[in-house]
Amino acid sequence: MVTNNLEFARKARLFRSHGVIKKKEDLMDSSQGAWFQEVQSLGLNYRMSDLLARLGSNQIRRIAKFRSQRAKVFAEYGRELASTHGVTLPHSDEDSKPMWHLYPVRVEPVDRRRIFDGLTAAGILVQVNYIPVNSHPYFRSIGYDPNSTPRAKEFYDGEISLPMFAGLRHADIKRICRELKVLVPNGNPGHPSNVF
Repeated sequence: MVTNNLEFARKARLFRSHGVIKKKEDLMDSSQGAWFQEVQSLGLNYRMSDLLARLGSNQIRRIAKFRSQRAKVFAEYGRELASTHGVTLPHSDEDSKPMWHLYPVRVEPVDRRRIFDGLTAAGILVQVNYIPVNSHPYFRSIGYDPNSTPRAKEFYDGEISLPMFAGLRHADIKRICRELKVLVPNGNPGHPSNVF
């Protein structure tokens, strides 16, 4: 988090550490010993553990390799599904170098549930992502209209995320694509798909 608001930064630091105050000058009860601390507000534990920090340091050294492997998976999905009617593929700009963490395809909204359930039944770990925030009960309860973002809703209604990770094997990608093509109505090769 980055901010130039000192009070916001203070509250964020407090929130990340259970709301605990340790500095004697900030305590409401300063009569206690040096061990004393107070929870003055609601907070959670957002501090990174030493183990996760070490793991992260190691992963950062391998980031270029991970990006390259994911780009290959992305390209292979694109080749396998390029001529599949009824499947809209994600677009990647030639100049960008994203770290693909999902492979979101779009299908007809009326078919999504059946396709999702069929892929899941075949042992493929798919997911639906990008549920519009304004459609969640909490945000509706504070006044957000679920119909105020029609493009986000349109995207969400037909989205399915296929497995995407650096170690995804060629044989697995072929199987995922084969299962998807079987489930998509008229998913026969020869009909170019759209790209979003």
